[in-house]
Order: sequence, then C-alpha cells, then structure tokens
Amino acid sequence: MKTFIENILSVWFTWLMYINTVFIGKKYLYFIDIDNTLAHTYPSLLKQHPSERERLLNLPPHSNMIRLLKNSFNTKRKYIFISARSYKQYFTTVEWLKKQGLPADLLNTIIVKTPQLKISLIQKYYVKGKTIVIDDLTYNHEHGIVKYYQQEIDQLQKLKIKHIGYSAILKINRTKP
Repeated sequence: MKTFIENILSVWFTWLMYINTVFIGKKYLYFIDIDNTLAHTYPSLLKQHPSERERLLNLPPHSNMIRLLKNSFNTKRKYIFISARSYKQYFTTVEWLKKQGLPADLLNTIIVKTPQLKISLIQKYYVKGKTIVIDDLTYNHEHGIVKYYQQEIDQLQKLKIKHIGYSAILKINRTKP
C-alpha cells in the first residue's frame, strides 16, 4: 500500500512539474532547493524534536537568500521550490515557505524522494538558457564533513543552465561550512 501511494504522489509531483513548465513562455525558470539553501537545516538533525513537522516548521531561514529571492521576484520569473523530503511533509513544506514570505503554494512546491529524482525532473523540464537551479547538492553536514552529490552536480553542468551551488550559497548566506 505504501509503495502504491508513493507512486501516485510521484506521478502527482511529475504532473505538477509539467504544468509549471509547459506554459513558461519568456519567463526565467528557477528551481530552488530548501534544505541548507533556504533553510539552515542540518543543525536541526542533531537535536530531538516532538515531531518531524515541528522540526521542519521551526527551521531557521537563511535570511540573505530569502531576502534575495523576495527582492528579485517578478512576473518574468517562475519559482519552483523542489526538495528531497518525505511526501508526508508536503503541506508542512509549503507552510514553512509561506511563513518566510515566499511565493509558494501547492502547485509550485515539488517533493521528491531523492536528489537523483530531483535532478531527473529538472533535466526533463528545464528550459535551455532560461533555467537557474539554486541547490547546494550537499549532505552529511551534521557529521562535520560536507559531502557532495557529485553525480547530480555533473548532470546539471551538462545542461545549458546556471547552477548556483554550495560555495555561492555559503557566500550569500554568509555561513560557515
């Protein structure tokens, strides 16, 4: 039953990605990661929380990145928030994004099971020369050694897109690794 529901949700989010990108026109398309890009996530993994929902709702925002996105939002840009999280946290994710004042809703927030699936969707729906991906594509921060999803980074580099990655995100957020 769990696999069936996960398959339905996967199809739903793929359909949302299609809907968000098919009528893009002349807009620039932004795929924006959440954890360790918009939210200072990894310290929360080191603490106990009453629930996963509470942990995610209380993630501190990276204020500089949030401010940058809010200041650059206009009708010539389409934001798609995309995160590798549990499908169960879909509504919580949208709620957190809205709490930060970002233009998120149930139609432009995409949840995937893995970073590999995230990149796969981006590869399928990107617009050549008009796509910006803001995603650290890192993991393991909570253990003191930052590791990269190198295969996914390499896949993005093959596309004609702009990828704002980990080092640029650190500078924008003025945080230390």
